[in-house]
Amino acid sequence: MKKSKRNAPQTLTGSHRTPQKGAVTLEFVFLFMIFFAVFYGIVSYSLMLMVRQGLVHAASEGAHASVQLDPGSFSSTANYQTAVDSVVKDAVLKDISWMPLTAQNQVKAPGGISTSWANQDKTVVTGGTPLKITTRTLTVSVSYANYAANPLVPGLGLSGIMPALPSSLTGSASVQPPQ
Repeated sequence: MKKSKRNAPQTLTGSHRTPQKGAVTLEFVFLFMIFFAVFYGIVSYSLMLMVRQGLVHAASEGAHASVQLDPGSFSSTANYQTAVDSVVKDAVLKDISWMPLTAQNQVKAPGGISTSWANQDKTVVTGGTPLKITTRTLTVSVSYANYAANPLVPGLGLSGIMPALPSSLTGSASVQPPQ
């Protein structure tokens, strides 16, 4: 059987050309780097957003736990606030138990869980008579400080290409406990 010259690859000059060795490999490497960077960015930002949402949920659970305490059962406001701080911390630590140890340790660090109280004066008119009411608001904040320095997924070192991660992650919730 004779081979046909018609099926043989030819260059512009008509002679047989040499195969392009490695061209497909180079194209694959360039495309793989682009797809890997996109995938890595999706994973690292998704984890960051998941942890931030977890911190918001933990703060919400801490605030919810504080409402379960009766302020009338304490001898002083200071004792009540100390008990609230303890209950909030326990609820937050229980709620973040699903997070990686790196995140848990950052939250357990000093300043990771904080509570603050604010008094708000309101005037309510009932039956034509103004009545001044002071309400207290508890704000629970849970933070992962230094997230940029201690991320869950290490960076690729592509600071010019990929947007920077936030320096810290914080979740907060507010509640007006019973008076």
